Amino acid sequence: TGMLVGRLGKARINASFRDWGLTRTELIMEMELGGDIRRYAVSTPREIGRLYELIATDAFLTPGACAAMRDHLSRQQHLEQIPRGLPYNPYAAEVGYAQPVRVANKIGNYMGVRADAALIETPGCR
Repeated sequence: TGMLVGRLGKARINASFRDWGLTRTELIMEMELGGDIRRYAVSTPREIGRLYELIATDAFLTPGACAAMRDHLSRQQHLEQIPRGLPYNPYAAEVGYAQPVRVANKIGNYMGVRADAALIETPGCR
């Protein structure tokens, strides 16, 4: 995140959030280690869900970028939140087994905060 902010700048990133209709999502980047996570960034469950909807439907940036994001999110190593209760095995594809569910998620955790958002696909349903 720090590299991206350094390259694009907070103002440009926050303006992009507005352009995408994410009016309550804001990158703040004024947090010190051990500090209040709300000094890093804020959003709402609805807006995170909307962002995932845009990624799922190829409506965010470009279809190729959305496919790359879904692929990256599907490689999440922390599976103890949303995926844990699903019939999901992150290693199934590597050993040639059919996967009944595909999960593309991103967790967030910090002192006092645990969050997860996911795209979940089953045969015939996304």
